[in-house]
Amino acid sequence: MCLLIVNQTNLIAKQQLKNAWDNNSHGGGMAYPFTNEHNERCVFIEKFTDFEEFYSEYKSVRKMVDKPMILHFRISSSGGRSDANIHPFYVREDKMAMGHNGTISSLGDDTMSDSRHLAQIIGTFKGNSTAMLKHSGLRQLIYAVIGKSKLAFVDSSGNFEIFNEHLGHWTANGDWMSNDSYKEVRSWVYQGNNKVAKTSLSSHKTTAEKYKYYNDSYKKATPTRNLFDDWDKDLDSQEEHFDLESNTWVKY
Repeated sequence: MCLLIVNQTNLIAKQQLKNAWDNNSHGGGMAYPFTNEHNERCVFIEKFTDFEEFYSEYKSVRKMVDKPMILHFRISSSGGRSDANIHPFYVREDKMAMGHNGTISSLGDDTMSDSRHLAQIIGTFKGNSTAMLKHSGLRQLIYAVIGKSKLAFVDSSGNFEIFNEHLGHWTANGDWMSNDSYKEVRSWVYQGNNKVAKTSLSSHKTTAEKYKYYNDSYKKATPTRNLFDDWDKDLDSQEEHFDLESNTWVKY
């Protein structure tokens, strides 16, 4: 069910990352803070479908960036296999990124993964850094949605935030791992919450066939992504709004 890593500043051993890739082989990505040519702090996301390209870029980034970054290795469980569904995802364009390990059955569809959908929803809230995630109301909403899933965020200053940190573990080198699929190559993987043999992945239902029943039943009672359009209109009609970063009501 994917591997999510918060890599502080050290270079993770290539063999560990290769194990992670071989166990979660549907694409890998990274998100890291950097300062652009305009001296603006940003978060940059890169996605890969080849391990050697991934590792070469990772080594280069670690030489340049001395702040925490997110790494992710994917096994598709919703939304199908596409570059768009490779983690991490922007929560706020160029300012904050998110990776996810787990499955959220109420989100996503046959083309958009549950993880990408969640990043879009969190992005509708105000804030450009992990400070927004400190707000108790937003934290409670996120925990209510993700259950036992694990999330990691990194912002343009190199601050990170982990949800369900206790369900992963910290290594001796100070990196947080969402599971132990980096330790050795296995003949099986978790796809969603199902333990399946790697040889069955090609026939495992991950796209339209898997979601036919889901879309025809449960999602009839589920709000669409346009839910937030009307919400934003209502907020715009008010004289003030709640700023998650300052934790106060402010005038427009």
